[in-house]
Amino acid sequence: MSNYSSALVFLESLAGYVICGLVAILGFVVIWLILTSRIDLSHLLSEKDGSGASMSRFQLLIFIFVIALSFSSWSLPTSRYCKPKVVMTTCQCCPTFRTVS
Repeated sequence: MSNYSSALVFLESLAGYVICGLVAILGFVVIWLILTSRIDLSHLLSEKDGSGASMSRFQLLIFIFVIALSFSSWSLPTSRYCKPKVVMTTCQCCPTFRTVS
């Protein structure tokens, strides 16, 4: 980041916060619509004919949550205390890894 100007870094951070804020507002609006019963979730997992719960829809719902949690855990920055202490060094023939203390 030393090659970037501070104004560009600020603009990048500002854009990230604005996008996160807009997504959060959208999420709160959807939750509000669900709580005020404007979005009906009573037939979310039922079959098309309304005869009961659909196992494939339930599996798809669980799969979506698993993928969303996996993506969020991969995209969150790790703590500075959790970083591995392994450094890649190169020699003439191949790269090697060594641990640092």
